[in-house]
Amino acid sequence: MHNCQSEKPLHMETTCGSLLSEMQSDRLKLLVEHLTAINSLCVVLGVDYKQTIAEIDPNMDDSRVLKNISKDMIFKLSAMIKRLEELKKQRLLRLQDIATTLIELWNLMDTPADEQQKFHDFTRHIAASENEINEHNVQSADSLQHLWKK
Repeated sequence: MHNCQSEKPLHMETTCGSLLSEMQSDRLKLLVEHLTAINSLCVVLGVDYKQTIAEIDPNMDDSRVLKNISKDMIFKLSAMIKRLEELKKQRLLRLQDIATTLIELWNLMDTPADEQQKFHDFTRHIAASENEINEHNVQSADSLQHLWKK
């Protein structure tokens, strides 16, 4: 990191200003990346994005988040990403468990392929990794509940 105090006084204002501007730009890029990641996770999990942002700070909306590029805000967004990723992992394991059980039952009952087909959207994720699951609402609580009720 550049030490603004070691510069000559004539260049100090320019150097410190551009350094500060660069730091703000980097933080803004990181902030946008975090918001994009949160949005993507919310889409897959069927979770309300605005409500998720409000959990970080109840008085905040997307426009205020973009104005607040503090380290604390970036930390809070990072924590939310980790929480959503953990939820995604848990739901994927549940989805894979349900799908595996279904296939085992189908094999025991000699269930025709046409009856199995209506569950294809869920059973095709048995061997999927977390990164491969990115479809809208595929891991929403409603989708998993609907699968369990079928």
